[in-house]
Amino acid sequence: MAIREPFNLKLPDIERLNSVQRFDHAAMNTQFEIWTVHPNAYYARQAAHEAFVLLDQIEHDLSRYISNSDISRINQLPGHPVIISEQTLRCLQQCQHAEKLTSGYFNAIVGHLTGRSRGNTRRGTGEIPSSASVLEIDAEHYLVTLNHEQAQIDLGGIGKGYAVDRMVDLMHDWEIGSALIHGGRSTVYAYGQFQDEIGWPVSISDPFTRKAEKRIRLNNRALSASGLSRGMHIINVKSGKPVQANQAAWAMAPTAALSDALSTGLMAMPLREIGRMCEMNQGCAGLKIMRKNAMSRLYAYGIFN
Repeated sequence: MAIREPFNLKLPDIERLNSVQRFDHAAMNTQFEIWTVHPNAYYARQAAHEAFVLLDQIEHDLSRYISNSDISRINQLPGHPVIISEQTLRCLQQCQHAEKLTSGYFNAIVGHLTGRSRGNTRRGTGEIPSSASVLEIDAEHYLVTLNHEQAQIDLGGIGKGYAVDRMVDLMHDWEIGSALIHGGRSTVYAYGQFQDEIGWPVSISDPFTRKAEKRIRLNNRALSASGLSRGMHIINVKSGKPVQANQAAWAMAPTAALSDALSTGLMAMPLREIGRMCEMNQGCAGLKIMRKNAMSRLYAYGIFN
């Protein structure tokens, strides 16, 4: 049984709260939202507008579906150095950081395998090469070379989180003291006060039973979710095969880019590896639900435990 409804996090109900301003924008094939608590609604709207302008710029750099984006140009010119923007450079560097943290279970070098794997779930294509082994990054000159003709970069597992982080930075620059920003409700970052309490309430529920499992006050942290709601779209990079088990995963981290990447990696990571990662990185936490024989089992690590 796969998750039938869109897989996301449950956010607070703000429809009747006049103290919260809500702004939305379509990007990266989903709906981004900024919720703010600010005495001047017009000023908050200006800040949100600038954040969405930045979001569009980031999408133009990172999307492999835009023909002249940085990522598309890198994918189209294997073996050749490509000049990239600062945003692309920072995102690729964070990809490699997340790859190390997850012992390689998160890997942005999976774009060339995702399409092939659909409809072929029994036979793996072999371990996917690490990004460090195929990506040559010259940070000083903003150059990237993809040294593998069959490889493709796909930032779908980290791009939304990276964009959320940059939008959070911009809201801080505008001195917005309290905000929640999410990309399609699968990755959310929040800071400041909500209804006279520190942090914004976010809930995690078992997607198979709808039972509430955790309620968290999110403050200066990010929370991300991954699941099988859209079919077998997450690849186990160790085998090259899609993740098939009925499961869902959540990750908490200091940044949205990291939580986004970790939640993807957790889907394929063995439980012992998740525990080890959270022990070695105290700012990170993982939660995984595995479904078998109509029963859900929950495994929590870090501050989730």
